[in-house]
Amino acid sequence: MAQTMDMTSGSPRSLMIRFSVPMLVSSLFQQMYSMVDSAIVGRGISIRALAAIGSTGALGYFIIGFLMGMTGGFAILYAQFFGAKNERGLCRAMAGTVRVGGLITVVFMSVSILLIPQLLRLMSTPQDIWQDSYDYILITFLFMPVMMTYDVLSSFLRSVGDSKTPLWAMVVSTLVNLLLDLLFVLVLHWGVIGAGVATGIAQVVAAIYCFAGVRRTRLLHFEKEDWRFNREIDLRLIRLGLPLAFQTSVTAIGAIVLQRLVNELGSLYTAAYTAASRIMYFAEMPGSCLGIAMATYSGQNMGAARLDRVKKGVRDILPLSLGVNLVLGIAMALFSTPLTSIFASPQELQEVLPYSRQMMMTQGFMKWVLGPLFIYRNALQGMGDTTTPMLSGFLELGMRILAAYLLVRPLQFLGLCIADISAWVGAEIYLMIVYYRTMRKIDSGHTPRTLSSVPGTR
Repeated sequence: MAQTMDMTSGSPRSLMIRFSVPMLVSSLFQQMYSMVDSAIVGRGISIRALAAIGSTGALGYFIIGFLMGMTGGFAILYAQFFGAKNERGLCRAMAGTVRVGGLITVVFMSVSILLIPQLLRLMSTPQDIWQDSYDYILITFLFMPVMMTYDVLSSFLRSVGDSKTPLWAMVVSTLVNLLLDLLFVLVLHWGVIGAGVATGIAQVVAAIYCFAGVRRTRLLHFEKEDWRFNREIDLRLIRLGLPLAFQTSVTAIGAIVLQRLVNELGSLYTAAYTAASRIMYFAEMPGSCLGIAMATYSGQNMGAARLDRVKKGVRDILPLSLGVNLVLGIAMALFSTPLTSIFASPQELQEVLPYSRQMMMTQGFMKWVLGPLFIYRNALQGMGDTTTPMLSGFLELGMRILAAYLLVRPLQFLGLCIADISAWVGAEIYLMIVYYRTMRKIDSGHTPRTLSSVPGTR
């Protein structure tokens, strides 16, 4: 039987750290997908091939991020049912996920594939990388059902406290990705198509591994009744999933705007932006994993009607998240030169280095802002308030776009780097205000309407 973790008793900090460590390693391996693709393509083909992969990053995040946000919302219900010790509810929630998530995935994949040319034009994709960009994003979208399957299964495992199975799924699939990248790109010379296919096959491996892990939990014993249309469960999944899906996609719109502005500067800037972004994703992983642990912890305690423990958990984990993001951000800034060299050959390194270094220096020293943002956002999500995180996403979008268009002309590439920072600050202030206002209402004996109860348990 897979190892689950009940977070409704015990030390909040200890529980979340134990939960986060395997998930952090898993997330690092997951980010290695894009790192491996970028490094092999950038050094094995050309810097423009790297730019082609990078130029589609925000677009892929916009489309696929919507589905990932949906699964994050679904996981709230899984965690609440698990905290309430309601295994029948878990089965019905998973059956509802197949209905709701399956339909949305098929529709999104079909529409996205048809709109690829228009989306690339919208993003001002440079002509010298157009075909490679098209090929890479097409393969990404074709594997969309596999990504959704993996996200659902890994979210279920994490919601019941098993963060180790997704870790091993990522370890195995990353090794598969690396070997296939070397074969398809360097041996068979398939170019960016080879990198895309390698990643897709590796995701199939990860999904199969997680499926085996879900079976080992022995929590899902489906009955015929579970697969029948359940209006209450399906609506609950939609109400939890859609706000987080929109939050992710809205955040991605801001990234698309920045990517478009970067693309307009030329493929050299696009390559530098891609290299710096890959490093920054790594630096954000520990804080992000603590945030996801907070969501699971918060969701389980919501299901167990232990809102007092949610408050204690935020108080205990906040300093750690703040410190981790501060240290890693500074390290990213100080080691920007050797980190950039991972993605470019010695001959092309000097072309992209000034811009990638500028981005990592500017944003690295402000990464600490993301620590509290991750904790407050996920604490609210776990309690069932998915509206506030969605609104914070709209706030991020507005501030990112406003800052980008105000600063790009006088400051060029530096202005785009600062635009991200302004979005983080604005969203964090808003989430902090809502969180503490919510907790004051709870202390006074009133449970805000934004917080969800678990269907069939109360």
